[in-house]
Amino acid sequence: MGLDWIPGPKPQAGHEREFKKLWRELNAEVCDSRKAKVARFKEITICPFDTLKAPRVGIDGMATAWARNISYPQRRDKTLSVEAYVEAIKGAPVVGLVGKCDGLQPYINHDDEGHFVKWVSFRGEHLRDCLGIIGANLLAGAYKDKPPGQTVRYGERLLAAAAKVAAANGVDLATVSSVRRTGCHFAESIEGRLDVVACAGRWCVFWGTRGHGMVVSC
Repeated sequence: MGLDWIPGPKPQAGHEREFKKLWRELNAEVCDSRKAKVARFKEITICPFDTLKAPRVGIDGMATAWARNISYPQRRDKTLSVEAYVEAIKGAPVVGLVGKCDGLQPYINHDDEGHFVKWVSFRGEHLRDCLGIIGANLLAGAYKDKPPGQTVRYGERLLAAAAKVAAANGVDLATVSSVRRTGCHFAESIEGRLDVVACAGRWCVFWGTRGHGMVVSC
């Protein structure tokens, strides 16, 4: 399956203590009244898509237009009418309409085509090919959940590691993203591996500074 990072949930203002209490209870081996607690947890949570202000189908005009004019025509299964399709995915976030930001990076799990959450995730598995840049300690950290503050610090360490190796190799980090545009696989060049590490670092800093920790999925 590999390693993926997902932005963790964030408490709504004024619900921080309840959020932490529910988070501990829901992650315990035994949790009484789990269904009710899950429902309440969702009520007081800010999800990553809300932080991004991603337009939602059936709610925002541009997202609804995307569903009608882009998403629906690409479907092989036309059993549903366009109207029924739009209604079926009402509320779905369209992350592609958010625009460029550090919380959305190109390294995602492309095998996970059926889940909206993949678009805000980061494919941490790629860091295994970057051991020469980040070292064993930083790689080990990629497999551990982190609260927001630790997520920021981890991202800063990744960025520092990338900057150090880039300087030693005469590479301009501002231009390494061109490796993606030329079709070169990242693992085949130092520029590509630096791009992975830099993208990972920016992802962590973006989400951590906005109150979202890192949740690891393996």
